[in-house]
Order: sequence, then structure tokens, then C-alpha cells
Amino acid sequence: MTISFSMTGRDIVTRAMHHRKVLAIRQQPTAAELDYGVETLNLILKRLAAKGVSPWIDTDGSATITANVAAVVLSPRPINVLEARLAVSPTYQRPMTMWEQGEYATLPNPLQSGEPLIYSLRFSPADVTMRVWPIPTGSRTILYSYQRVIEDVDKNTALDLPQTWADAIVKMLAADLGTFGGDPTHNDKIDAEAAIAEAELLDFARRDSYFLEATWQP
Repeated sequence: MTISFSMTGRDIVTRAMHHRKVLAIRQQPTAAELDYGVETLNLILKRLAAKGVSPWIDTDGSATITANVAAVVLSPRPINVLEARLAVSPTYQRPMTMWEQGEYATLPNPLQSGEPLIYSLRFSPADVTMRVWPIPTGSRTILYSYQRVIEDVDKNTALDLPQTWADAIVKMLAADLGTFGGDPTHNDKIDAEAAIAEAELLDFARRDSYFLEATWQP
């Protein structure tokens, strides 16, 4: 038994064009068509990530906050940080509380020093900065779980997604390639298939339960 099936950007674009009936089964896209298709494919993957349809990208990371510094740029850049813990000792990690930027801005004494209890995230197109409070007087390690950015796809690389999602991505790409035309009698079917596929991915990624967290105020 093998489970090594994967599809490259070229494979996905070609199959999507076959599905849309822009190309005959044995035809291959031109260089320009392939470039446009791969670009559209990357946009779809970024769109799904923005909607949270990417549970396979959850991973772990760590950051070092240096003495008397309140912030650190997280590397690699995450989509989001799910939770963070202060490494107090090799055997003890103390959970930290996440504050929104507005809450962090209302700290009565933002320069207070001590062991970090809370963290806040500041997002920019280029990076994500984690700010902590109180500010540590010595170097501290923060361990955190995060969602990594989905890897970009080119025509020769495999897609950064589970095997089971390949068919849905093909259908969604076929719908987004509507500018290429295709069989008009087939287009409504393609659009409907793509909508169902995306809804199924959203359902798959939805958490089984949600927890409300009380925010501690100093």
C-alpha cells in the first residue's frame, strides 16, 4: 500500500482546464496559460488560508525575548499564533494570556518589568511581532503554537496540502479559470461543484468546540 500521491502545480492547472473543457484530455496548457493558472492556484490557497481552511499547517515554534525588550519578530512569519507559554524551567511551561492590541495599549504601566504574563500580536504584511508584558529583565524563551504560511506553488512543485483536498482544489481552480471560457453548457455545473467543494473544506476545518477565555486585567 502506498500513500505518496501528489500533484504539482502543472498537474492541477492542466486537470482544471480539462475539467472546464478549455483543453481536450490530451492537450497541455501553453506557457502563458500555465503561468496564469499557477498564479490563480496560489490565490486560491491564500484565500483558503485566510478563511482558516488549513488545519494541516498547525505547528510549534519558539522565540527568545532579550532582557529589557518588550517585543520580538516571529520567524518564520505565522498566519496566526494559537497559544503561547513561557518556558520557566525545562519541566514547566506557564501558559500566557493573549491580549488584543487595544487591550495592550491600555496597560497602566507598559514598562513594568517582571516575568511575562501576557502577549499581544501586531500584524503587518511583512511580519508578525509578539509583544509581552511585563518586560523581562533577563533573556526568556516563549514557546508557542502557530499556523504557518502555506507554501507558494510553482508549476513543478507539489501542493502544500493533504491528498484528500486535491479534487476540491481542481474544481475550485476550474471555476476561477472562467476567463478561459469553455463549454457554456458545462460552466454552471463547474461553478456549483466549486461552491460545494469549498463549503466542504470549510466544514472540515471547523473546530468541534470553542472555548471562551476570561481576560485578566492588572
